[in-house]
Amino acid sequence: MPNRAFSLTNGGKNMNMPKRSRLSQSIQAVAILPVLLFSLVIAVFASKLFEKEMNLEVEEELSALCTSLEEMYDIKYPGDYRLDTENGTRIFKGDTEITGDFSLVNLMADAAMCDATFFYDDTRIHTTFTDKSGQLIVGTGAAKEILDKVYTSGESVFYRDIYLNGNSYFVYYSPLKNSDGEIVGMMSVAKSKERINEITNKTVIPLVVACFLLAVMIAFMIHLYFRSILKVLETIRQFVVNISSGNLNLELDGSVTKRSDELGDIGRSIVNMQSSLRDIFEKDPLTKLDNRRSCYRKINNIIGKAKVSDIPYSIAIGDIDFFKKVNDTYGHACGDEVLKAVAKKLQSHMKKIGCVARWGGEEFLLAFDHFCAEEAKDSLEEFLNVIRKTVVKFDDLEIKVTMTFGITEGDSDDIVTLVREADEKLYQGKENGRNQVVL
Repeated sequence: MPNRAFSLTNGGKNMNMPKRSRLSQSIQAVAILPVLLFSLVIAVFASKLFEKEMNLEVEEELSALCTSLEEMYDIKYPGDYRLDTENGTRIFKGDTEITGDFSLVNLMADAAMCDATFFYDDTRIHTTFTDKSGQLIVGTGAAKEILDKVYTSGESVFYRDIYLNGNSYFVYYSPLKNSDGEIVGMMSVAKSKERINEITNKTVIPLVVACFLLAVMIAFMIHLYFRSILKVLETIRQFVVNISSGNLNLELDGSVTKRSDELGDIGRSIVNMQSSLRDIFEKDPLTKLDNRRSCYRKINNIIGKAKVSDIPYSIAIGDIDFFKKVNDTYGHACGDEVLKAVAKKLQSHMKKIGCVARWGGEEFLLAFDHFCAEEAKDSLEEFLNVIRKTVVKFDDLEIKVTMTFGITEGDSDDIVTLVREADEKLYQGKENGRNQVVL
């Protein structure tokens, strides 16, 4: 706004506006333009940061799903892949023909709300993708660039923009190998970009709106509360900067959230937005437990304390026994209720002694702070008694479940190693009858 005097004409005489008005306008002009620019920068920066983090989250998720799909094939059909052309073109895994068995890609698609594909050589054998007429697009090949990187070079590749049937997808490809290391095909898992973009927009748009409202309010209130507004604005600004930098656990000063004016509303809205972002980044949407990312951070904190104070800690992985049978018999909606019920019991049990996260599927990761392995085992034995008595109600059904746990003591600062050791104990428990804790 130009910094000049405004005048009104009355009876041929110029009447200058009060100096306070001119000063107020000047202050608003000087204050609101930088705030508008700052709000825009924060919105863009936060949007880009959120988009980047979301892409990383999707890549990690699809990578894990791709690995899970490969493991599902290995578990259901032990042995190597091979092609039999004596009686037509037939694909075998071990001694079992799998040419027309789409059950695993369909199961993956239903459980993870994604599309899954199994390639043998360069050809789609199993897939959940369909053409415009609704027919599965089996027998088709992948793009040459993908084949060169994955099938030929043996790399796992994540694409952020693959077009199929006019729709854009996030897709993760990984090479499929036999036991001798020979690459025989590819696995891929895809998620619609439209669905991810909806989540992004629901998070980013409130941030943009909040920044805009903040600027408008400053213009309205500047002549009465200039200094106080600047103080509150600085508090909110620092909070938003920390959020946009990835610090989702910072608390907003109570002097902002307790205000009864618009600034307080904005502060509470940003806190709500922070909570929403934290849930997206750190919580499993079904069980509301921590996800892997959040759990890794908490375990690192436990390990850090253990290094300084020589405090014991233990890591455990638990698995719901025969969970696939629940899904297959009663449906995934019932399976979800079982997962939520078990998660609630685990969260209550671990509330004061450590942390728990959903590790994937029906698996849960637990970290026991100040607990040696024997103490953690005793604690989990108590928990098993609770689970054995738990009845999950779904419609007219009453479902009982058991769990198996593997425990390892925290003798390493490598989380991957500790998780692998606990997983090995869990596998032993599964092999030896389930419904037990293995140390």
